[in-house]
Amino acid sequence: PEDPLVTVQAESPARAYQALARGADVAISSAPPRRRFAGLPVARLPLWAYVRADHAWADRDRVTIGELAAEPLIVLTPAHGTRRILDHAVQDADASYDIVLECDTPHVAQAMSASGHGVAVVSDDPRFDLHPLLILDSTGEPLQIHLHAAWDAGHYALRSIEAFAAGLSRFCVERYGPQVADRL
Repeated sequence: PEDPLVTVQAESPARAYQALARGADVAISSAPPRRRFAGLPVARLPLWAYVRADHAWADRDRVTIGELAAEPLIVLTPAHGTRRILDHAVQDADASYDIVLECDTPHVAQAMSASGHGVAVVSDDPRFDLHPLLILDSTGEPLQIHLHAAWDAGHYALRSIEAFAAGLSRFCVERYGPQVADRL
């Protein structure tokens, strides 16, 4: 294969770039990279509200932030960009919401939704036969999270890392469509 062997180390988005100082070759985060790093935007991915097949919204493809705020929500911790985007959109809509569960990972949030505990709000692909709904802000625009790649500009494998990051961006376009490629 042309792609390099990748070993993944999960970090919270707030700490992703600190991994570069600990020896990681590239970091992917929802936070823009600090100026001392080289990098590029990877994708703009939508935030999804995930419901079970028996939920009243299971036949819909989108939900407004006002409607979503009225439901019991399963959210990620404030360390995640997804949560901060949700909080900002709710505030902009002059609304509030009830947190049923706060999770460290999107997998767990979706598992809790599949178990009937509420509506999960994450940017991940669907799991556990959950139904995704695009979340629209108070102006009718989809909520999106921006993903960035960053690396040390002086890294010995600079060209390989740049190619990897560009390939990740192309993968996102192939998987999710050209709308995710808009440059930031």
